Amino acid sequence: MRASLAWHASLREFLMKSHILMVMCLCLWGGVAPAQDKQHTSSVTLSQAVNSAWARAVVAREATGQLTKADADKSAAQRLWAKSPSLEYSQRDNRFQADTGLKETEFGVVWPVWQWGQRGAQNTLAASALTKADHNAQFVRFKLAAEVREAIWMTKDAEVEYGEAVLLAETLTRLARDVDRRVSAGDLARVDSLVSHAERLAALALQSEASQKLSAMLARWQNLTGLRTPLSTEAATEQPSALKSVIAHPELLLSIQSADEAKKKLELVEASNREAPELKVGMRQELAARTQPGQSTLIVGFRLPLGTSDRNRPLLAAALTDVEVSTTQEQRTQERIESEHELAKQALTFAQQQLQSAKERADLLNERTALIEKSFKAGETSLPDYLRAVSLSSQAQTAYLRQISKTYLATARFNQSLGVMP
Repeated sequence: MRASLAWHASLREFLMKSHILMVMCLCLWGGVAPAQDKQHTSSVTLSQAVNSAWARAVVAREATGQLTKADADKSAAQRLWAKSPSLEYSQRDNRFQADTGLKETEFGVVWPVWQWGQRGAQNTLAASALTKADHNAQFVRFKLAAEVREAIWMTKDAEVEYGEAVLLAETLTRLARDVDRRVSAGDLARVDSLVSHAERLAALALQSEASQKLSAMLARWQNLTGLRTPLSTEAATEQPSALKSVIAHPELLLSIQSADEAKKKLELVEASNREAPELKVGMRQELAARTQPGQSTLIVGFRLPLGTSDRNRPLLAAALTDVEVSTTQEQRTQERIESEHELAKQALTFAQQQLQSAKERADLLNERTALIEKSFKAGETSLPDYLRAVSLSSQAQTAYLRQISKTYLATARFNQSLGVMP
């Protein structure tokens, strides 16, 4: 009789724990966090986690470097000369010929000048390149945010799986003890004890596997963000964005700006149909003989390179090709982003439907387990049948809790497809 009461108390405790977990996860968008989150309460928000990952990322340094270089190029494009000015100096005499004292010295400054419209095209191109570098930095940060979002809910999924594995192992351990007592009392056969211990060992193996998976997810999270503690569900949860269009998607903005930069390059090539002209200003000092006074003259010169087809045609063809490629890339990028958004939208709807189904299934199997427990107490159901019912109920509960994490992840992916930064 005492063994039967202990068995009944163990089963009631298991069912009560399962019921409590289901109530805690009942509300998807505004519910209380699962029990695992109480161990990982953190004041860090999702946006702060992304900032922390950005501070550690190598790609962030590359994007920042590109932005700095583009800013320097924009400043350089505002210079007054097309190329760097140069100094010229030359001297000739006849000391190795007649040696009459003839001497001529010349020095001057060569100033490359902009062609008509070239400086404006260069400034426009530099401004476009700076904007592109800024969009590129935002896009790199956006991709990093996607990694953080994925890591959060993969870690939450591993936490749920581990928590349920621990709960199942503890329940089956207590069950094995109760079965052993009932075997000693003569209520059950020795074979039931063997089955119960076999199930306990299987649950412990499952717990060990889940623990290893959770450790790997936590290590990945810490390596990505530098944070030792994962975010709580409340801090990581996102609401589906109300945006209806992907027009503000960072990748789309980057592709649009890349096409604009290619067009500005074409305008610069068209304005630069020859090498930069050069203006030369200098002085020349001449001495005809040692006994004669020297004479100084002012030198003003202008050098105009000729534009030829063998120089201009390849540059123009390359610029036109870049425009066509970038324009096509912009169109394909927009089509792909819109397609990914539709898939993410469907995935979110499907995840919400699966969540409801998983909850109903967990409720039904918990009720079934309770009925089989009563049947087992009455001696109408064998222990293996009851253990299978407990296992199915535990699996359904785990699937339900994991589906909550998957639904949150689907929401994050939906916002990611719209280009929403945390």
